[in-house]
Amino acid sequence: MIELTDAAFELLGVAATAARRFVPDAGVRIVHAGDGVRFELADGPLAEDLIIERDDVRLFVEPDLDGVVDVVEPHGTLVLRPPGERGHA
Repeated sequence: MIELTDAAFELLGVAATAARRFVPDAGVRIVHAGDGVRFELADGPLAEDLIIERDDVRLFVEPDLDGVVDVVEPHGTLVLRPPGERGHA
């Protein structure tokens, strides 16, 4: 199961909200990429995507992702941490 820290959700929400200006069902898709994840703008979810919605933000999550999406400062980099681990961003 995927979790998002509040900071990660806020950062991804900026991109998702901007995308919805052009495509009403748009959101950010979170997919496997090597040992981590990649974030993509998407016009809508794929049939197999899990959908996370909060505060008018839609995230589409590839099935079987496991961990905590967090933000690492000072550059606001999104990372995938092991399940249950929250960093000191």
